[in-house]
Amino acid sequence: MKARALHWMSVLGIDFHVATTLLMRGWTIIAGGVMVLAIPATLSPQQQGYYFTFASLLGLQVFFELGLNQVITQITSKEMALRTPGAASGEDVHLNRIGSTISMLRKWYRMAAVLFFLVALLAGASLFRRDGSLPAAEWLGPWLGLAAFTAVNLYFSPLLAVTEGCGQVGQVARLRLGQSMVGFCLTWIGLFAGAGLWAIPLNALVAILWTSRWLQGKDHVLRLFGDLRNAASVHAIDWRREVFPFQWRIAVSWMSGYLMYQLFTPLVFVHLGAAAAGQLGLTIAIFTAIQSLGVSWFNARIPAITGYISQGNRTELNKLFRATFVRATGLTFAGCVAVLLAVMAMHTLHLKQADRLVALSTMAVIAMGTLGNTVIYGAATYMRAHGKEPMLPVSVTAAVLTLAAAYVASRIGTFETMLSQTVITLVVVLPWTAKLFFGYSRQ
Repeated sequence: MKARALHWMSVLGIDFHVATTLLMRGWTIIAGGVMVLAIPATLSPQQQGYYFTFASLLGLQVFFELGLNQVITQITSKEMALRTPGAASGEDVHLNRIGSTISMLRKWYRMAAVLFFLVALLAGASLFRRDGSLPAAEWLGPWLGLAAFTAVNLYFSPLLAVTEGCGQVGQVARLRLGQSMVGFCLTWIGLFAGAGLWAIPLNALVAILWTSRWLQGKDHVLRLFGDLRNAASVHAIDWRREVFPFQWRIAVSWMSGYLMYQLFTPLVFVHLGAAAAGQLGLTIAIFTAIQSLGVSWFNARIPAITGYISQGNRTELNKLFRATFVRATGLTFAGCVAVLLAVMAMHTLHLKQADRLVALSTMAVIAMGTLGNTVIYGAATYMRAHGKEPMLPVSVTAAVLTLAAAYVASRIGTFETMLSQTVITLVVVLPWTAKLFFGYSRQ
């Protein structure tokens, strides 16, 4: 039995890192499913709208993170692939380059965390005060705590990115799995205990405590960061010449991504009300979880993909990517179909939870966009592993089109809002991305 399981894991390309990452994504699916039941049972339609608008506004951190975590992971993966086996930490040029990068980025993230907290707090307070469907006493405290805890987790994020780049993708996924399980369980307890929106910051608080303990209490992490701290700065990375030309493009792409994917719930919140925003937010959360599970294969393979590129091994690179692409898109498609069938059954059985989601027609449109975005994500991951950001013009164009279309469509209805996004994704972004990708894959 064990041999058969190992055989199928090999066929599917599942090792420790992929398996742990998939467990994390799988838990996200389960947690999202429980939230589908918990939110309608414990929050009013207006509170549900506030809950998901909270989540959308937290995406503002991309304007402060600036794509640096992905860059850190790729830099670390490349330097670790090229380092001299057995070299002492002070003599290893590649280890020194990683250490100098960490030193610089920790200073930036300290400042970025503070700036994010202030901007998020003020933006949220302005938006929620304008709506007025809930008294300030009900949302101000939870939003203050959530913004503060998210800022601290933003500060921790580059350390985890370095750890992943050093080949410990599975270990970081296991960390996130543990903190997510505890955090969600505490959130559910709070919701069913009647805490309302005050239960929402608990997940972020658990992440702070768990990550802090993990970074300080794991021997392999201590050894890793001990070596990096001892690394000399004489071989420091020239950020302006080696990284910035690539990194700023990722930053603009990710900021464009926020405009493309995260603004729908706040726009609906403003134009159609908190209840409509809650329906859309819950639906998007479900499909986002499905997409996250699908792209787990891509995320887990970033170190290997980057390593093959550094070594010039195009044959193994393309072989690995093709296998990863089929598995990721296949899983995303199956998940979207399963959700649509489940919601159809909920409507047939007249379950009230179905009323907290968007209409099936809108859901089908979101599902098509989710599958398209998984394909785009995989192609972008492949291209960015080359140390370049060809998606910049694609992302900026799509962001401008989506923002304009969604702003107008959100005044009409939720279906029109999501239809505009899906059409732009499938008609503009997907063909453009495919053209760029084929150019890289034929190198």
